[in-house]
Amino acid sequence: MASALGSSLAHLRPCEELLVALGHKFRDNRVVRSLCWHAGVSLGSRQPVSHRVARLADGGLLEVPLDDFMYRSVYFHGMYEPNVYRVIADLAAPGQVWADVGANVGQHTVRIARRVGPEGEVHAFEPNPVVGALLVRNSDLNGLGNVRIC
Repeated sequence: MASALGSSLAHLRPCEELLVALGHKFRDNRVVRSLCWHAGVSLGSRQPVSHRVARLADGGLLEVPLDDFMYRSVYFHGMYEPNVYRVIADLAAPGQVWADVGANVGQHTVRIARRVGPEGEVHAFEPNPVVGALLVRNSDLNGLGNVRIC
């Protein structure tokens, strides 16, 4: 069964990669967003839930499950909440200390940690242990020694 599922998904990979590339380049295009949304719903509805490594708009990496709109947006478009991304870009500077309360899987934690650099610190708070495990994995995936997970 697992091999049949794997072979049935094998043909989707090139299309999925194309949608991710289009989603990153044309994240404000309604047609592209719709295509990504429909593909994400299809991929996210599979059991067990598929996880993918997303490349964030600023180059960071994030492992995300595809069973939720927010995570699909991160996967296909490199971000969720673009206004928060802009605020982080405007405010985060090397050497600062930040707190990310409700850090979830670490989308903003990774972005902030990369901006404050090794001389800065990010204290990421996530009470859900399942999501917190992904937060730890994503911090490790990016080699972030300046993140303290609570």
